Amino acid sequence: MKKIIISTLLGTFLVFSLGACSDKEESVAKLENMDTPQLFDAEMGKPFKAVRIGGDQNSIVEITVNNYAIEQNLHENEEVNQEYDFAKFDVSVKNIGETTTKEDIVIKQSFDFFDSNGKEIERGFVLGFEDEDFKQAELRPDGVNEGTLVTAIPKGSVPAEVIYSVHHIYLDKNNQYLMKLN
Repeated sequence: MKKIIISTLLGTFLVFSLGACSDKEESVAKLENMDTPQLFDAEMGKPFKAVRIGGDQNSIVEITVNNYAIEQNLHENEEVNQEYDFAKFDVSVKNIGETTTKEDIVIKQSFDFFDSNGKEIERGFVLGFEDEDFKQAELRPDGVNEGTLVTAIPKGSVPAEVIYSVHHIYLDKNNQYLMKLN
């Protein structure tokens, strides 16, 4: 009788242990998928939610990119104007999370441009645009930051896509947001 009870208890324990291992494996797989960055479609002129993962906190913001245009002769230096065209766009960022965001949640380097062949368009390191008024800032919950960004791209470049990426040391864990331009 004792052998039957011990065998039954041992069998029950093994069945539950196997089930727990299976649940644990599923939980681990879900966590690994959460760390895998995704590429999401976003639309110019419509807000999209972006999550910054890593560091001492996660941040959740709502970003809207409007009034995108390629312009010429925006710099005071004529040599710069001869070498570059300028991608100009308005950005609105709202903190919809529960913690204060870092000031670099959205910066000029957060936006990468690609041509119709999917090739990245190299940005020029050019400062001093009179039309650029977006300033980096920490945002408390419900805080909003708005302004215009200007990025130098090689003369004649024709961007077809803009990708927003969280500019952060933990980039490999953060999602990207793709906006088609045409």
